[in-house]
Amino acid sequence: MKQEEQLESIQHLVMAFMQYIILPFEKCMGLQLSVMQFRALCCLAMSRNQKMTELAEHLCISKQQVTQIVDRMTEMGFLRRVEDTHDRRCIRVDLTEFANQYLNEKLSDYATVFCYDLRNLSKAQQKKFWTAVEYIMDILPQMSGLAESAEDVFQSE
Repeated sequence: MKQEEQLESIQHLVMAFMQYIILPFEKCMGLQLSVMQFRALCCLAMSRNQKMTELAEHLCISKQQVTQIVDRMTEMGFLRRVEDTHDRRCIRVDLTEFANQYLNEKLSDYATVFCYDLRNLSKAQQKKFWTAVEYIMDILPQMSGLAESAEDVFQSE
């Protein structure tokens, strides 16, 4: 596949992902959290007990922005600050039990809605879909440096 075709395919994938995955998920979420707050939950669910600076890096936002998000989400009962036993100057952030329950509930709700809609596909299309999901889930963790790559590409311009 030529580079122009690759770029066009990625553009279409991103637009389709937004339209068919993200927007329905936001509707299912019920607007209790902003998209950035939900991203913070997901980052912390994937890698628990992060330093504030690590969370800011994972979210690609400033330390000041992450502090505001953490403050608000702590007030809401989603996050808790944890002292670092090795460095008393460092503050870590982790999910509360409430956040774990919320995340599991929302993801379960969305999976239910998603699977309900998959019933409209033929058996062959469903099989293709689940095979594609398996491939993507196998490959995406290998691309964990995507945010840093984006910074490198756009800072060099």
